[in-house]
Amino acid sequence: MPHGTGGGVRHTVAADRTVLAVVHGVAAGRRLCDAITAVETLPGIQVVFTSPPVPGNGVNEFLTRTGALTTPWNQALQDRFDLTISTSATGVDQLGGPVLLLPSLSEQGRIVDHHGRDAITAVRRVLNRPIGARRAPLVIGVPRHTDLHLLSRPFPEVGRHAQLVGDPSFDRLLRIADQRTALRARLGMAAGDRVGLLLSSRGSRSLLGREPGTLQAISRAGRHRGDRLYCSLHPDVWIGHGVRQVRAWTAGAVREGLVLIPPHADWRPVLAASDYVIGDHGIVTSYAAAFGKPVRFAHAPKATAQSDLQVPTLLPSRHPNRVPAASRSLDRITSAPLRSSALLQRLVMRLLGAPM
Repeated sequence: MPHGTGGGVRHTVAADRTVLAVVHGVAAGRRLCDAITAVETLPGIQVVFTSPPVPGNGVNEFLTRTGALTTPWNQALQDRFDLTISTSATGVDQLGGPVLLLPSLSEQGRIVDHHGRDAITAVRRVLNRPIGARRAPLVIGVPRHTDLHLLSRPFPEVGRHAQLVGDPSFDRLLRIADQRTALRARLGMAAGDRVGLLLSSRGSRSLLGREPGTLQAISRAGRHRGDRLYCSLHPDVWIGHGVRQVRAWTAGAVREGLVLIPPHADWRPVLAASDYVIGDHGIVTSYAAAFGKPVRFAHAPKATAQSDLQVPTLLPSRHPNRVPAASRSLDRITSAPLRSSALLQRLVMRLLGAPM
């Protein structure tokens, strides 16, 4: 156990290997925790979380809510860890030892950071860290076979470190697919009731950002049909503008019956219980389509990773009650559905030099 992580308390369970999880933001932290779930159950492993110092990004509150054991970033830079896992390469080059990077990739196969910006320079810094007389190992976990090829074309020196690990976040959604009836009952829905889910990512092209009145218009249409409408906003929306301001901007929609999913709550149960989804360019909209939900865009997407979903555009002033079935193959999201845990466990044990 690295110095400074245990508060001087004698440990109850023997852990001879310590994994450092680096959290760069709340959304990144959620993705990372989905992956860490497979790691923290392995025998003899203690997971410790840290975050680069960025004021006001909500990570400290997020980690407190998850109950994670944490260590300050400055302490993490001094301590030795057997493996570092992160969804963003930013700052990871300052840490020693093997690194498992689980980044987001653009449709073109470019690695992006927790802000959605090109991150190939940061990845190269991690790759080129000198550790003694050799470089520390780096593995880049990707969800699809096609990502292996997309990443290798422009950056062969980086692509050779890529390995298929599936999509832990999407797998968690798949695992509750058969709980739809129970999840709807938990929401207080009768058998014939319809549940709609609105998904808004971050940025000016998001469902919330492009037209402030869109949520209210969709909510009004849903109320006239008798639907129950929920809305999940990207964590950065709540963090960047503040809960009070977001609630002020969405007050009209809430008066029309929209239920905002709290920023700390999981959107997956509502998605599994829903009958249709209205979304934007965010990854969760892609998840909904791959999950088999009828999906419509509230605005026509531009060139984004989700632009090939081929689902119709929904204009709130036109027939929002027409929600057709959408089709999206699983292999556009993951090449290893429901296998991410096993793949991650095998990979982590190999990086730790431990037998399975």
